[in-house]
Amino acid sequence: MNKTGSVVCFFAFVGAWPIWSMSAEYQGSDFLPEIRYLVFDRDAVGFVSHESRSVDSFGSAVLHFTYDRGNRRVVEVDAGQFQRRFPASTPRTDPRPDPSQTYDLIGHARGGVEYKLKMKYCGEGVTDDIRKVVVANRNVRVRSRHECTSVSSVEIIDGQLWLGTAYSGEAGYSAAEGVIVQDMKGATVLARITALSGPVARIQADPVSNNLWVITSDGIYEISRQHKILSVNLSYQDFDPATGQPRYFFARKAAHGNPFAVVSRWLPVADRKKFYEAVSTIPTADVERFSLYEFHMCCDSSMPEYPASFRILAPFFIRAISMLKDGESPNIYRQAACRMGGPETAQYCARAQ
Repeated sequence: MNKTGSVVCFFAFVGAWPIWSMSAEYQGSDFLPEIRYLVFDRDAVGFVSHESRSVDSFGSAVLHFTYDRGNRRVVEVDAGQFQRRFPASTPRTDPRPDPSQTYDLIGHARGGVEYKLKMKYCGEGVTDDIRKVVVANRNVRVRSRHECTSVSSVEIIDGQLWLGTAYSGEAGYSAAEGVIVQDMKGATVLARITALSGPVARIQADPVSNNLWVITSDGIYEISRQHKILSVNLSYQDFDPATGQPRYFFARKAAHGNPFAVVSRWLPVADRKKFYEAVSTIPTADVERFSLYEFHMCCDSSMPEYPASFRILAPFFIRAISMLKDGESPNIYRQAACRMGGPETAQYCARAQ
């Protein structure tokens, strides 16, 4: 991936309009929620994702989550439930791409303090990039351990500068040094919070608890002002057995979830419950042979057929092809149908032009 493409992908990650392609290299984090903004009240915190085709191809892709301060759990809720819980919530994308393109990102820390970030790209022989962090119109020295560590979000609390980090390379953005906490001038490192999964997308102070929220590509962390991680909520996808619908769940430790729940979001909403019921009939040993990477990376006619137990899923992909809008590529669905095997799917084994 070239430098420009990498920066575009990161803009999608931090909440700008995402640019995504079925032909892009598969990354599991592509199918996790990209939190756009946070809202707060006495008993809960709300998280709203940006609209993204990468997490829902046929339905609404704006996702809503609530965090209960009492049990420190994050759960997915629908838009109506969220609106009733946070009736005065106002969308705000921050940080956001710099319209002038002088910097990569512009955002605001607590109290409305503006910051500007220039990301450093490390890959493909590029060595002339300069990392730059400007807070309240003053250049800040970043006390990172590595010169290729970029700053992706900034927060200020108790006179401390909290810097979320990310690494930009040929494969896109990945984890760097977690969160670096330093004094405002960058003279002293006060803490390094490294036990975080994924690159940091945003840091935001909580006006109710005075803790801080750190959002990464993989999950949601609550961290105290004393730099202690209070809660870990790493996201994964599975089916809600009561409704058959794909849902996001959260756990303290990374979980693989159900790969077919991810696939379900690529199907028309009306088909998802029946898809769940069909998947439930597939033997566990066969399910374990399914790879989201192979499903996503299109198109390779040499890929082997799926187990025979998968053939019950072919009608769902064939129906999805018929419902695509003009200009939308059917190839990933054709590849899936082809790999089901059987004479009824042979017509889908040629890539559409």
